[in-house]
Amino acid sequence: MFKLFQAPKIPLSPRQRQILEELKNGTHVPQHLAQRATIILLAADGKTNTHIARTIGVNRNTVKAWRKRWAASPPTLNRTEAERPRALRAAIGAALEDAPRSGNPGKITNIPPALMLQMACEKPENDLPLDRCRLGPYGHRAGDRREYFRPISRALPRRG
Repeated sequence: MFKLFQAPKIPLSPRQRQILEELKNGTHVPQHLAQRATIILLAADGKTNTHIARTIGVNRNTVKAWRKRWAASPPTLNRTEAERPRALRAAIGAALEDAPRSGNPGKITNIPPALMLQMACEKPENDLPLDRCRLGPYGHRAGDRREYFRPISRALPRRG
């Protein structure tokens, strides 16, 4: 006879449960936080991963991942609740946030919008007209004053 895997138990203090209920039922709470709070509350009530996944309409692996992440957070949450009760809501919110993503960091960081616009307005190498350049979200700032950004071109590193 084989033994079924039992999901980790989810211990919740009354204050933690109250905060999770507020997140679950809040009208101005991002949907992903409300969904994750619901997963934790159902898991604390002893529901299986499959039942939670069907109830909420998510993949069972999503439920497993959030149950596992929450099971790793009680020492931090309990310490925060004991030492700084007012900070518990922020600690729970942090526990329900996305983990940092892997991969290369962005190549362009902290470039002022004017520099980004200048780069977008430079004449392309294949001699397309300037009105065919992509201005992106800063195009509305350029208008007919594209010449205003010309002096910035000396400060930009040359590509290629």
